Parts: sequence; C-alpha cells; structure tokens
Amino acid sequence: MKIREEKWKSQFNEIYLELYEHLQTDEISLDQVHAVQELLGINKGQKLLDACCGQGRHLKEFLNLGIDAFGIEQSRSLVRHAVEKNNVPTERLTCSDILQLRPDGSFDFIVNLYTAFGFFDDPSNDQRALKVMFDFLKPGGKLLLETVFADREWHEHNSSIHPSGSQVTETNKFDRETNTLSQVVCIINNEKSKRYFNTNVRAFNRSSITRLFESVGFEDCYVLNGFATNNPLFGHFTPLQKESVRIACIGVKPSAEGRQS
Repeated sequence: MKIREEKWKSQFNEIYLELYEHLQTDEISLDQVHAVQELLGINKGQKLLDACCGQGRHLKEFLNLGIDAFGIEQSRSLVRHAVEKNNVPTERLTCSDILQLRPDGSFDFIVNLYTAFGFFDDPSNDQRALKVMFDFLKPGGKLLLETVFADREWHEHNSSIHPSGSQVTETNKFDRETNTLSQVVCIINNEKSKRYFNTNVRAFNRSSITRLFESVGFEDCYVLNGFATNNPLFGHFTPLQKESVRIACIGVKPSAEGRQS
C-alpha cells in the first residue's frame, strides 16, 4: 500500500525560494545566527543540528563561525540550493523527513528556525518530531524552536510588489480553535500567469508550546519573542508580548544526574 505524500512537502521548492530568498539575505541570516549563538551560549567546536535547515542559510553561518554544525532537510530542491548556492558541504547535510531518522544523542544544541515546524497533516506528528529532536540531544543539551506566534493578529489579505516586478498576493485564514494558519501566496508575473505557494501550519502560544516541549521530556522551558520582524519594536529574543509576531521556545534535555534523582 502506497503511503500518501503530504502536500506541504512539495511546496518548499524553487517557488518558495523565489518568494522569500530576497528577504533572507546573508546579513540577516548572520545576524540571526549571532543572536542564537549568544542566547544558547554556543562555542566553537560544539555540535549543533539545524533541524529542517531549508536552503542552508543559517547552517552556512554556523559553520563559518567554527561550530560543528549539521543540517536535516526533506526538500531536495532546498538541499541542492544549500550545496550549490550556499556552499554547504554535502557531508554536512541529510536529505530526509525528520520522522524517518534514528537519533544518536550526540548533539549539544538543536535549532529549528523560521517556521519549520507544525506542517504535518496529523498534529500528533508534532510531538513525534519533537521527540526525535529530544533524542538527538546529549543529556543537558538545548533545543531552540522559533516559529509563528498563535496569539498575533492576522491580516487576511496582503499585496506587494516582488523585486522582480511580479505582484505577490497573500491570503491568510487563521482558525483560532486549532491555531492553524492556512496561507495561499500567489505570484502574478507581467504575462499574468499565476503560481502558488500553499501551506497549512500550526502556530503556538506560550502555554501550547511549553506543554508540547514538556510532553517529550524537556525541562526548564521558557519562551521569548522570536526573530525580528519589520516592526522595529521587536528585536531578537526579547520578552514575549501580546503584540509579538513570532515565538521562540527553549528546552533543556535533563542531565543523567537529573534523571537519577
């Protein structure tokens, strides 16, 4: 019996890069990596996993800083871009759905950044994926997950002009009962042809992300504002506020001593 492929997996391709790569410059990526490094206290030589690393923009900067970094990404298009455009060595990348991997418990840190979580059709797979990350960590290791904040306000329709000159329209529908964002982004070029980027992603607030982290065994969990947005009032990892657009959660895998006590 053939297993049905989840639709979101085919969305992260060249269209995704066309839509968002101009907003994800090397300068911005390095600034975000520096913020993560400072927040988690990552030192050169420590082992880090960038889970769902996309086109490798953060992974590249972690490597440039001397961190022993590796990436997992299910999209072959994005892995190819990481190697060919961002010069990430192939031996630093694994192309796989995270649920298919066998964790080795060898990492000091794991990061899951910029809305790379909550896309599974089955919400229970969120917990499964988080458990895989937990199992990849050494005792005492830390996970930072940064994503969309569920309690934010949403504009149902947005429109902008892409640097290429194409028109980009965005339609957002947010279900407050399930905290699920359904988003349709359309690129309309000068010949009026249309291409689409469609996703459904679960967002999280303070209580839901903390419960999820604790359900797989993380301790000392706390939440902060996520990456900076166009609003200058919200910088990296400031205290979470009701006006925040993004949320970050940090959890610690208990040490061996802690499990014995």
